Amino acid sequence: MSYVDNNLNVMDDQLLSNIAHCGWINIGTADQTRQWKKISMGSIKWLSEGGLEACEARGTIGFALQIAGTSIALDSSQWNNMYFSAAEVSRVIGGILEVVPIKAYGSWAALIDAATIAYEKLPIQDQDSLAFQESGLIDCVGAPLPEEVNHLSASEDWEDQVKYGTLRKYSKSGAGFLERVTLEWRSVFAESPALKFIARHEVAKGRLEADALEAAESEADDEDVDDEKREKCRAKVARAVACAIGKAAELPPCLQTHPSDPDDVTEMIMDCIDGAHSQFDGDSTFMRARTGGIVAAAAPTLQLLLGDAHSYSELNSFLVQIASACPKDTVETGTKTLLTVAGITNLERYIEKYDSWADSEATRTMHIRTRVITLINRIDAHIKTGGHARCARRDNPAAPHRPANPACRANPGTRD
Repeated sequence: MSYVDNNLNVMDDQLLSNIAHCGWINIGTADQTRQWKKISMGSIKWLSEGGLEACEARGTIGFALQIAGTSIALDSSQWNNMYFSAAEVSRVIGGILEVVPIKAYGSWAALIDAATIAYEKLPIQDQDSLAFQESGLIDCVGAPLPEEVNHLSASEDWEDQVKYGTLRKYSKSGAGFLERVTLEWRSVFAESPALKFIARHEVAKGRLEADALEAAESEADDEDVDDEKREKCRAKVARAVACAIGKAAELPPCLQTHPSDPDDVTEMIMDCIDGAHSQFDGDSTFMRARTGGIVAAAAPTLQLLLGDAHSYSELNSFLVQIASACPKDTVETGTKTLLTVAGITNLERYIEKYDSWADSEATRTMHIRTRVITLINRIDAHIKTGGHARCARRDNPAAPHRPANPACRANPGTRD
């Protein structure tokens, strides 16, 4: 239960702020480390050295916060001048590991989906006790900043108004999303590039007035903005940014990713915020790029068949081909509806009858195109032999088992 450096050496006093904290973390016992590595290896970075192992703090803390959230006691605490101790992170991760199925998850989407389902099955009191607690907070390194980070600027006053309660108001997972998009110097009390990027993105999208952001960032001696207006604008910007974070954090798990490259993280912030407005449009750029996550997290049979697609364009093409082969009354074939969470989930419901075939060794060794063609042929044969009609009767017991015999119809010209 400790923060470690790049050589996996334990940092100094774990209960005191340290400029190098929040890079890598060892979460606890050997069993916990083994279990956490098994389920997270496909989602976050790991570091191994001399038999020791540690995981990236950003992804680990972001995951734990996204699943468990923060307690009400933290609501008044500033997000940007405190961070969580390694012991607190280990406590929450340990609690999640007790309920989530321990197996390899190939993507962040699949991992978050499984953990969310497991967490939501817990009694409310257990969910509350698992949340991050005030006792686990540590003050960030404050002024004067150490020489190696003296290039950083102090946070904007409006950033200081983004508190854990502000984030939780818009989403339980808001703090987790913000933690994941904060790439470096999390343990230093300084401005947050992520917060500033989100504020400017909201201005560009017309959801926040440029004048409000300008006034919020004005200095106290700026004669063009009076103190009352400045304070109102600071509160307004903080709320707008927290709202945008909340929308991104509330996306279904299968639409989320956890990139490590800084450029990809910036793109992910923008995509997830705008994705809240595009998630029901399968023709949107956002949804077309997210179908792989949906399949991995919510469509196990389709994942067996299409998990090795080279690109999301190829995957989407195969999804359309398979959907088009299904009976018209079962799934949508138009991409606007098909390439959404609901559309792909509905396709999975029809395809899942082929799960044993999809999981067979013979099928797995086929080229992906051969798999799709073979599946389409199976669907066609199933329809031609009346299998679809039998399935429909199982779904609707009231449906007649055979066409009604005209001779058995009541004769309106007779009386009982």
